[in-house]
Amino acid sequence: MSVIERSRFLVATICAAMLAALLTIAMTQPGQASTKSDDSPEAPVEVMSERTETSQTFENPDGTTTLKEYAAPVCLRQDGEWVDVDYTLVEQSDGSYAPKAAPEDVRVSGGETKEAARVDFGDDQSMSVSWPQELPKPSIDGGVATYKISEATDLLVAVTGSGIATRIRLNEQPSADDPVYRLGLQTDGADLKQTAQGGLAVTDDETNKAIGSTSTLVAWDSKTDRAGEPAEIVPVDAELDQTSSAGDVSKHTLDLTAPDGYLADPDTEYPVIIDPDLNAVTHIRDTWVRSGTTENQGASYRLLVGRLGGSENTNPIQAYTQWSNTQIAGKPIISAEMGLFQYEPAPASRAP
Repeated sequence: MSVIERSRFLVATICAAMLAALLTIAMTQPGQASTKSDDSPEAPVEVMSERTETSQTFENPDGTTTLKEYAAPVCLRQDGEWVDVDYTLVEQSDGSYAPKAAPEDVRVSGGETKEAARVDFGDDQSMSVSWPQELPKPSIDGGVATYKISEATDLLVAVTGSGIATRIRLNEQPSADDPVYRLGLQTDGADLKQTAQGGLAVTDDETNKAIGSTSTLVAWDSKTDRAGEPAEIVPVDAELDQTSSAGDVSKHTLDLTAPDGYLADPDTEYPVIIDPDLNAVTHIRDTWVRSGTTENQGASYRLLVGRLGGSENTNPIQAYTQWSNTQIAGKPIISAEMGLFQYEPAPASRAP
């Protein structure tokens, strides 16, 4: 398989799937004029009854309304109160770990079990990821649990806005040629299958509706571009096999293999990351496309825009963002603006 040049030639990288992405819309009710009364507040006031995990609504002093829509959850309700999203892992009474406040129901192992993490999709549907041997107690850093499998291998589990990212970190070149790394996957009330794009899909076992997914399964080494992102990302060979099924519970093995010779290549810099992740399916997805790139980028944490560095603008990357419009439907829009966090800009003279 050929190497995917994902970051090396970026002109601009925009992270619109993180909290920095913000859409701000000022609007009025149909037929409503923008007026200010004597008792109007001097500053916008949030309408708490309209707050959601991804939006805030404000009444402005002039009678208009401002909606702030975020690209990912920024708050959620706990015990009847709104709290900020916080992925910091906290030890639970049973020895496992859970994030302080996360949109998805996630549990991370405290060790002494093979199961590394579990994502609950609701409606008695869940999926777990396990290691072939019993895991040691992890070290915790914020929202990341690290299991020291050996001096050569670590298993990392990170809480994300839509589930977990499970990463196998190879700290040194393996002694075996092109080794196979195996994970266990268990679904409850759901079906698991491999997609044509090289990822996994979790579906409702009765309706076949998508409830979870992974992006294309990939690996990368320690070489980085100017933005600190992986310079080269390669697809891994993934083989999914069902090993048992009883009632609503199905067990699978997922075997992951880097491209032939990749781990022994002198140009490969260690540590190397093998990155299978697991996310709940959301209805609002951002993505980017470019001629010649066939992998689904809907689950990527970033958006790319621009052209190949140093070349004519003949194969630009195009980014697409999508926002919920249920709160603005049927209302006159006065103005709208979108804020994005850009961390790899092009020189002005080469901007597309």
